[in-house]
Amino acid sequence: MGLTVAESRRPGPGQTLDEHLDGLREHARAVLAHTEALPKTVHQLAGSSWPDTAAVELLVGMDYINRRIATYLEQATESMCAAQPAPRTARVIRGSYQRDFPLLTRGVAMRTIYPDSHRLDEPTSKWVATMTEQGAEVRTLARPFQQVVIIDSKVAFIPSVNAPGPEEPQAHAEALLVKDPALVRYIVAEFEARWNAASQWRPSEELQLAPVQSVILQLLAHGRSQEAIGRELGISTRTVAKHVAAAREVYGVDSVTALMYVYGVERAAQNAVRPT
Repeated sequence: MGLTVAESRRPGPGQTLDEHLDGLREHARAVLAHTEALPKTVHQLAGSSWPDTAAVELLVGMDYINRRIATYLEQATESMCAAQPAPRTARVIRGSYQRDFPLLTRGVAMRTIYPDSHRLDEPTSKWVATMTEQGAEVRTLARPFQQVVIIDSKVAFIPSVNAPGPEEPQAHAEALLVKDPALVRYIVAEFEARWNAASQWRPSEELQLAPVQSVILQLLAHGRSQEAIGRELGISTRTVAKHVAAAREVYGVDSVTALMYVYGVERAAQNAVRPT
């Protein structure tokens, strides 16, 4: 069915590093081409037993997909990286507590990317607050990204090109389990690029803002300049800038623009869940 590609070889005699790297890139492209060319008739193979050495496996049915992910997570020793672009139901989030706590307890590093809009979702915000207190790292990204789960940088789960829409039965859900080392390295690199572009999300760390920093952020959000804030608070512009830099550290962003965006989203989320 074209689901496997031969293993990459070590550099041969007289082969330069560039030539070997070119070969690895071609190998990754070949695997990806096979993946994207999966025929629709592959649904007939949903109940088949795939060899553990296959470079790419097609997984059909959400229950089966989750079981395969759970099996690899139970064996994880180093890291779990996930990009979750779609909203998670309250039931899924509740189940993730039982799955993720043991990972963190075992010392597995956990990193997750959500869309910026998830900062407005109360169940997700509570999950993030709880998990970041236990050592997990979470960031949010404004631009679209693809779903992925990467375990120990050795295997990756990605949606199939034939995956059904959100309204279709979960039994028809499809995912690809990628074990080919070259293709996994490519997927990891894509995740790292998204991670580096994302803003840190640590809801519980709002309490680490000094009172004057909270006031400064409120004034900035209302359009005041740092010079005007200094005059209003009776402090120098340089002191205001130091407080703003400290607030950027708390929120994990590298610009005042990003700070104001994240701060505004957090305020909107709190107002949305505040009792009336």
